[in-house]
Amino acid sequence: MIRMSDFEKLKRDFFSEDSDLAWETHEKLAKIGGEKVIKFLIPLLKSKDGGIRNCAGLALGQIGDKRAIEPLVKAIKNPKNRDNRGSLVHALADLDCSHLFLFMIELALYGNFEVRSHALIILDKQTFKITNKEIETAKSMVMKYAESERKSKDYEVLLDEIWEYIEKAEKRKKRK
Repeated sequence: MIRMSDFEKLKRDFFSEDSDLAWETHEKLAKIGGEKVIKFLIPLLKSKDGGIRNCAGLALGQIGDKRAIEPLVKAIKNPKNRDNRGSLVHALADLDCSHLFLFMIELALYGNFEVRSHALIILDKQTFKITNKEIETAKSMVMKYAESERKSKDYEVLLDEIWEYIEKAEKRKKRK
């Protein structure tokens, strides 16, 4: 149990101008975990400051509490965070994303390099609970991306990798 005075100091240090201190503090808060820390961190996912938002997200991911999933997804979807959300996607890697298959496909297709990389890792490492309709939707998303103007230079490699994840999910679905 953390004393209130120690927790108040950690909260102050979390907002420090000293980025090393702020980083160390997010790691300390992640190790402490618990209700008080989670309630402190979740609202920070709405911060306009990308560093604060990212540290809060990473700490929540390390804590591993499922209550962080929805606020992380909201922060990732927030258009204002579009160019600063890779750490938030990374934070999801330690959480159960089994219901986020299509969201991960979307991030892998349309995210920047960092977002795409983390989404692909999640697609590779986690097992997803998906329906046949979601498999068909994922296939449609990939086909639409292949025809779009927004595709990346290395899109063929990306599409091959995403097809593998879709096929893997489809095979798991058929075995059940």
